[in-house]
Amino acid sequence: FKPWLYLMALPNGFTVRVGRFLSDIGYLNNQHLHTDAFTSRPSAYRAFLGGHYFDDGLRVSYIAPTDLYWIVGAEVFSGNSLRAADETGEREFDSTGVYTAFTKFGGDIGFESSWQVGISYLRNENGQLTPEEHDEPAHEDDHEEGHTEDLHAHSASYTGKNTFVTDVVFKWAPNGNYKYQHLTLSAEYFRVSDFMTAELHEEHGEEEQHAEDGNTKDYHQAWYVSGVYQFSPNWSAGLRYGKLDSQLQHEEHFDQQALQETELSVAWHNSHFSTVRVEFSHQSNSGFENAQNDNVITLQYVMALGAHSAHQF
Repeated sequence: FKPWLYLMALPNGFTVRVGRFLSDIGYLNNQHLHTDAFTSRPSAYRAFLGGHYFDDGLRVSYIAPTDLYWIVGAEVFSGNSLRAADETGEREFDSTGVYTAFTKFGGDIGFESSWQVGISYLRNENGQLTPEEHDEPAHEDDHEEGHTEDLHAHSASYTGKNTFVTDVVFKWAPNGNYKYQHLTLSAEYFRVSDFMTAELHEEHGEEEQHAEDGNTKDYHQAWYVSGVYQFSPNWSAGLRYGKLDSQLQHEEHFDQQALQETELSVAWHNSHFSTVRVEFSHQSNSGFENAQNDNVITLQYVMALGAHSAHQF
């Protein structure tokens, strides 16, 4: 994604970006899909950000002159792909619907290890459900749809007014030589809250919600932990586990949904521009329309053409 305007040489550590670009919330979102260590993004990204969230907007960021790496920033987007469902086509959405704020800080531990911690917030003015609307399932229960269709739809399946994200990353390379061997450990937690308007709260009523399900709550959440080890310049292996807890509006109540995913990936990197990956994944879920356990083996070939910007941390 190439922004229309990218000002990097501003004084005092400021940068400005205008146009279409990847949001800097979370850890994975600002990274292109071809750099991923697995065949698909975690369920948190597929459910809440449509795989990866990019949009037309403005970003202002600032790198502080501190010993530790510390960046803070804010973004404004149109937010079309993060709008709540509009079954009637009559809802009036805000043309500028998404606002984000983020900070990331990190540093080195000796010359072999480094770390980074991030905190992000996304405000979605068009993310709340209304009584006439019904949220759609994320289809994570079906691997063919959840892993393929969701990655290209670029629309969130579950939305809310407030999204909070925390992420932690640790990297290690023997003797500090990242090219030949390295280990990356990462984890992220998403909480999407306030997905019901006050009118919808009144329509369902707290007593009725608790009568239907004592666990009914006004938020979705998801998390994952991941470990990837490149044991030679050409070979790497990764293991990832994640869980999604969501709610689906269904007539007069909300149905609880849960999805657990475990993925094991082995990749051969022919060069910096091509990768062959084999992945085994297991899904178990409840509360979805076609709830079932799935075991899937995926063969993936990734090829990158032309020059591209440096990879993120």
